[in-house]
Amino acid sequence: SSAGIVAAWDSQLAAAKEIPSLRRMLAERGSGIFPEFAARYAEIRALPRSARRSLQRRLGRSNDLTLPAEWRRRLAYSIAGAALLLALSQAPAADAGSITVNAKSPEIKVDGLCSLKEAIIAANTDNPYDGCAAGSGPDTIMLPGGAQSVTTSSDIVFGSYTGLPLITSEITIAGNNSRISRKSSTFFRLFAVDTGGDLTLDRVILSGGVASDDGTTPGNAFGGAILNKGSLTLQNSTITGNFAERGGAILNDGSVEIEHSVFSKNTGGFGGGAIYNRTGTVVITDNSVITGNKADYGGAVWSSPGATTTIDNSTVSKNSVSRSGGAVFNANGYVIILDGSLITGNKAPQEGGGVFNNSGLTHIYDSTVSKNSAGDRGGGVFISNSGTLVMTNSDILGNKAGESGGGLYRAGTAYSGYGNTFSKNKAPMYADHFP
Repeated sequence: SSAGIVAAWDSQLAAAKEIPSLRRMLAERGSGIFPEFAARYAEIRALPRSARRSLQRRLGRSNDLTLPAEWRRRLAYSIAGAALLLALSQAPAADAGSITVNAKSPEIKVDGLCSLKEAIIAANTDNPYDGCAAGSGPDTIMLPGGAQSVTTSSDIVFGSYTGLPLITSEITIAGNNSRISRKSSTFFRLFAVDTGGDLTLDRVILSGGVASDDGTTPGNAFGGAILNKGSLTLQNSTITGNFAERGGAILNDGSVEIEHSVFSKNTGGFGGGAIYNRTGTVVITDNSVITGNKADYGGAVWSSPGATTTIDNSTVSKNSVSRSGGAVFNANGYVIILDGSLITGNKAPQEGGGVFNNSGLTHIYDSTVSKNSAGDRGGGVFISNSGTLVMTNSDILGNKAGESGGGLYRAGTAYSGYGNTFSKNKAPMYADHFP
């Protein structure tokens, strides 16, 4: 309605009061910007949700406008903000193509039907393939629901056999709760996303991926379900029962956003039972759950030097390791745990039942670390002598260690802000250790 458009416009004028560069652009465009905004707002609202989210992510990353990156991302998050960004840049709205999968098997077969593999090829090339329509810019692949059982690998990608074609363009797979799984005596991961590729999985289940560099030896490669070097988004999806040496579910060298999704029963032979964040950024948000995953280090998450991992309003529970970092192993990366996140019920036979901070920086804000256990030190959190912890308004409750620091063992640096609570933590030597 016109009233809704006016209200959306007013909201952007209010935002502009805080952004000098945005105020200047609006003043330069004058009265002609509102009709453009109204048209863009209507176009974006008419897009399918998956196409709309894809457009918003692209606007948030764009450098077309000289706006501070943080504010550009905030504007792109809302329909009104995205409409304003489009209006100011005078860029066309997303022309999202739609490709419908109607074949029962995901494999390539010249039969006039569109399979999942054929749909990815059509989307990557913007050309028709067998029964699949040509893609057009960003594409949405519509799955019919049910099972998509991958039986053959498409290629060796990034050192490992990979079941589905490499993602090289912007693709959303609308899964309709379809399960994409490996059904084969040979081993391969399911997806790989190339540099410049952009994959969104919406209501998809991924299972049974096994990273292998020879197709016969399980787990001797990286990223059991997905190896990402581009941009990856998971929405309302489940990643379960995958295996790799590093990153049982995902190995990341790019950008990953996980929204309202579940990771369970994945295994990392060395590190990152669910996620191994090697060089990029990972954001886990919107009530996502990472539970029941296993590794030697970092039962749920491993964060490498230079990588940034954010756990926002999500739960990491009941993960386990054979060594240290039951939930999170921070190997000189940057880990942020915030906004009501819960790290609970994780186990390590050595150190850091919940969080092990090796030599990196870990922030814990407005969150809870509870009921985790370590065989040696740091039942809840372990901070090595070269690590740093910053904690504010958070609770360390009911954790236990076999030796020292039931709740927190700190050998390195810790900055404690306001509102922190340490309670009911247990250890033979110190409930909480601050040497």
